[in-house]
Amino acid sequence: MKKMKTFNILLNRSILLILFPLIFSGCKDDTNPPSEIPVFGKSSVSSIGNFKASIYVDFGYKLYPYSFKFGVIYDVSPNFTDLSSVSCYNQGTTNLVNLKAATTYYYKAYATNGIDYVYGDVGSFTTQTVPVNGTTGTFTDSRDGHIYKTVQIGTQTWMAENLAYLPVSASPATVGAEQTGKAGLPFYYVYDLAKYGVLYNWYAALTVAPAGWHLPTVDDWTTLSNSLGGDLVSGDKMKSTFGWVSPNTVASNSSGFTALPGGYRYFSGLGNDGSFGFWWCDLGVSGKIFAWHRALYSNHSDIIWDYLDKSVGFSVRCVKD
Repeated sequence: MKKMKTFNILLNRSILLILFPLIFSGCKDDTNPPSEIPVFGKSSVSSIGNFKASIYVDFGYKLYPYSFKFGVIYDVSPNFTDLSSVSCYNQGTTNLVNLKAATTYYYKAYATNGIDYVYGDVGSFTTQTVPVNGTTGTFTDSRDGHIYKTVQIGTQTWMAENLAYLPVSASPATVGAEQTGKAGLPFYYVYDLAKYGVLYNWYAALTVAPAGWHLPTVDDWTTLSNSLGGDLVSGDKMKSTFGWVSPNTVASNSSGFTALPGGYRYFSGLGNDGSFGFWWCDLGVSGKIFAWHRALYSNHSDIIWDYLDKSVGFSVRCVKD
C-alpha cells in the first residue's frame, strides 16, 4: 500500500512537469519587445538622369539589428497606387533605374523592424528629357575652361572629341610623349593636344572625367554600338571622314562621334600612322594587368573589343551620366 502511494505521488509530479511548460508556452513574453523603429532622418535627390535617379537616405549613423530593413518606394502617383521599391542601407545612396524620361516621380524612404513601418516625407523629381538623336551641343570643363563638342547618339550624350584634360597635380615626370608608364601610376601622353587630346594610361583614365561625365562602361560602349546597328557596322558610322589614312572611303561619321586615329603610347614609343584609334573602357581584366578598350581601324568597318596592358596610353571619350 505504501509503495502504491509513493508511485502515485511520483506519477502526479511527472504529469505536472510535463504540463507546466505547455500551460505557459502560449503566454506572450513582454519583457523583450521588438526593437524600436528609428526616428526618420531625411532623404533627398542626389542626381537625375533620363532614365534613372539617385536618392540619398539618412536614418542616422548607428548599428541597427539585422532584422531592420530600409528602402525607398516610388511611383508616378503621389498616392503610390502602383509603387515600386528598392532596398538600401540606413545611410547612403540608392539608385532608381529603368525610369521613364521626362516623367515626374514621387518617392519616400521607409524603415521597418519586420512588424512596424515608418515613412519619411514625400519628395519628387522629374527625369530629364531625351534629346533628339544627332543633337549637338557643347560642354565646358570647369577645371580648365576647355570647351568640348557633344552629340546625342540614341539615348546617350557623348563628347564628340577626345578628352584633353591634364590635372594640375600631374608632375612633369608623368606628362609627355616620351614618358614611360608604370603599373599603378597615372601617366599622361601628349603629342598633339589640339587634334587628339591626351593619351591616358588606364590608371589615369579612371580619374580624369569631369563632373557629370564618366569613363564609358562595357554597357555604355555596347549601347552605343547597338544604337548604330551593332559592332560589325558601327565603326564606319563613328569614324571621322578626314584624318584617317586610306582606305577610309566608307567612313560616314553619320553618328557625329567624329573618331580620329589618335594612336597609342606603348612601351616602345608612340604609335600613330593615322590608321587606328583606341579608347579605354572602365573594366579591367580580372586578375590581370590588362584592361578592356574599343578599337577602330581605317581598313575595318567594325568596332573591336580588345584588351591591353593598363600602362599603355589610349584616348578617352567621356559619356554623360
